[in-house]
Amino acid sequence: QLPSKVLLSLDLTTVQLVEKAPTPQAKLAAKLSDEAVQQMLLRDACAAIRSAASDERVVGLVAQLGSTPGADASLAQCQELSDAVSEFRAKKPQGVTIAHADSLGGLHYLLASSFERIYAQPGSLREAVAVLEACVAADVAIIPQGANTALTGASVPREEKCDRPTVVCVYM
Repeated sequence: QLPSKVLLSLDLTTVQLVEKAPTPQAKLAAKLSDEAVQQMLLRDACAAIRSAASDERVVGLVAQLGSTPGADASLAQCQELSDAVSEFRAKKPQGVTIAHADSLGGLHYLLASSFERIYAQPGSLREAVAVLEACVAADVAIIPQGANTALTGASVPREEKCDRPTVVCVYM
């Protein structure tokens, strides 16, 4: 039995989006070699997001984009996922949509821009600059997030709505 409220989680750090189903031989080979990356049909991922938009138990969508922007994901695949997320947001205006990315370059930015909130955690100064440049170019609000030490008052961004997309930038 499912709880009355559910968050849909999409972890693209361990999934490779494919357009056609792998053969049984390919599935067996992947299991035998203990591959960390599993294959997922793009249409299944989009269908799950669209289905969740119609399910009253689903209150939000959280996506982990990782450090490589769906390494093998094409522009068309990112656009299809982005469209599905946009449909989710349109059907659930009170729902929460959050994307987490280590950086926001190229295809990461395209996909992340369809979410209401983006949490970025750049691993270097170069990645932090790339996040800020992408935000400025897109007129996105930026909330710098410190290390949550006593020196910053353990600051955590408030849950207030913003008049435009928001990026919380964590850099230590």
